[in-house]
Amino acid sequence: MWEKSVKKACNDIGISSDSFAYKILKLNSIERCYLLLDDCIIDTFYYDFMIVFFVELFDFFDIEFIFRLANSILENWFNYAQNIHLNINEQFVWEKLKEILGDREKLYREYFKRYNNLRGKDTVRVRYPQNGQNWVEWVGNNYIDIKVDLEKGVDLGFCRMGCFYTLVRDDKKKILKVAYKKHYKEVLVFDPEYLDEIQKNNILWLY
Repeated sequence: MWEKSVKKACNDIGISSDSFAYKILKLNSIERCYLLLDDCIIDTFYYDFMIVFFVELFDFFDIEFIFRLANSILENWFNYAQNIHLNINEQFVWEKLKEILGDREKLYREYFKRYNNLRGKDTVRVRYPQNGQNWVEWVGNNYIDIKVDLEKGVDLGFCRMGCFYTLVRDDKKKILKVAYKKHYKEVLVFDPEYLDEIQKNNILWLY
């Protein structure tokens, strides 16, 4: 039903090729959204999905197009699933989104906040590009600290090309060397001695 929802949404807004729909479906952050569907709170999920969708597409499409496509995907899924009627105040969500869409740094922060695990034993500092830049500055406040559990792995979509990750532990910092996908989780490797154990076809992020 999820695949069908994405394909129909693309067709409804004039994208006839299935290749675009498949690219959306293969995104790790979108796959994570699908995995969370069964346990989601509808209002929260709607907003969270919009944040994810905008982070994935803001470099390629205008704001109105992204919002329309994301909204159509969700409407299709709720209709197919015959679950809960999508009774969301779209105008309210749109106004809330507009507060951060003009500021890419705020958008990145909203995105990564969704990976914060209050029970996480590890702290990973994520640096993202500043507004108007497509590179990452290593100084400044363009970062957010996220609590994770590295032993269990991090949810899909956490490691993104164009961002940099540092393990912060006991006033010491280690730069992320590689991240790879394993059993619907992302495994982050900060110690180079473990690099030989990784299968290259599963690599998501490499420094």
